[in-house]
Amino acid sequence: MNGLIEEAKRCLNCKVPFCKNKGCPVHTSIPGMIQAYLQEDFDAAGKMLFDNNPLSVVCGTVCDQRKQCEGSCVRGIKGEPVSIGKIERAISRAYFDHVELNCKEKTGKHVAIIGSGPCGITAGLLLGQAGIDVTLYESQEDIGGVLRYGIPDFRLDREIIDGYRAYLEKCGVTVCCNIKVGEDLSLKQIREENDAVILANGLWQPKKLGIPGENLDHVITSVDYLKNPKAYDLCGEVIVIGAGNAAMDVSRCAVRSNAESVVNYVRTNRIKASAHEVAFAKAEGVRIEQGKAPIEFTEEGVWFNCSEYDENNEKTDKPSEKKFYHADWIIVAISQESDGIIKKDCSELLVDDWGLIVTNEEKMTNIEGVFACGDAVTGPKTVVHAVAAAKETVSSVLKYLSE
Repeated sequence: MNGLIEEAKRCLNCKVPFCKNKGCPVHTSIPGMIQAYLQEDFDAAGKMLFDNNPLSVVCGTVCDQRKQCEGSCVRGIKGEPVSIGKIERAISRAYFDHVELNCKEKTGKHVAIIGSGPCGITAGLLLGQAGIDVTLYESQEDIGGVLRYGIPDFRLDREIIDGYRAYLEKCGVTVCCNIKVGEDLSLKQIREENDAVILANGLWQPKKLGIPGENLDHVITSVDYLKNPKAYDLCGEVIVIGAGNAAMDVSRCAVRSNAESVVNYVRTNRIKASAHEVAFAKAEGVRIEQGKAPIEFTEEGVWFNCSEYDENNEKTDKPSEKKFYHADWIIVAISQESDGIIKKDCSELLVDDWGLIVTNEEKMTNIEGVFACGDAVTGPKTVVHAVAAAKETVSSVLKYLSE
């Protein structure tokens, strides 16, 4: 506690806070939160965070602050930025156990939300508090989406996600799990039963590399692996393909299994994962090899085209070299795309060439009263971007319901 207070005192309480205006996608009042914390008004600080960002406890834990709020901190120009993430995490975690929900009287309006990831949870909490009757549909056994099935429990405590379900139900949200919209229920039926619908179904179809051997039994995807790492008895040498945070999560999970070694191979010389996630992975024994593009999976391992890069991270003119690396397990963690289930069910829903849902400025699709937000619209982004998208969509939905 004393260390965090001393860190908080480093905040300059800028009149024009770049951390809020430029760095934070949801424009959290960071100086205000820190000042309340320094005045020991911890509940006020926590409420300030939660009311602006219902997922503040999650964002304080999993967000890459160095690319967002801390990356815009004035202190960081000539030295170390204020550790905003640590302060936010401590305040939000303490407040999360006794969140004050401001639930208004019921309006008689009904909204269905498809998907219970960051967008769905945020939208559910905001609409529920606004007096809207909300039904939240989730295809998995429990809520959370990527928070539960895409982020390992050593990074995000499952009790937090369970807490969100309790808060959703407290503000009147009906949670329906194990229901896949597009198969178990049609979008048309849901739209007919509600005044509005929000598609927040995310992206759950693993992208393919398009190389031979992807269907071999010992080749799995990060999506399948992270849903339940304990279901896979990883042993021997494990190769992970990918450069993002999901690849780091997979690698760190594999280290915690029976794997003898875990090597993460990156196609180029650029790593998309946050610096601290890379550092954690390396500290836990993951080796990272760059400039190696997979070209074929076999029963024994992976063939790569290996390239050299210069000091500017540009590929040199030196011809790539084909090399083979042994692997007992191969995990592909490159990205995700739409599974297309809702589109197949509702052919009139407009999507772009990548299968992403098309919306207008009000976040409405081409179907009257059907809105969409999050990764299903933008492609893969961070949790805090999902919160920002959900807040904008809820604002549009409330406006639509009042007309």
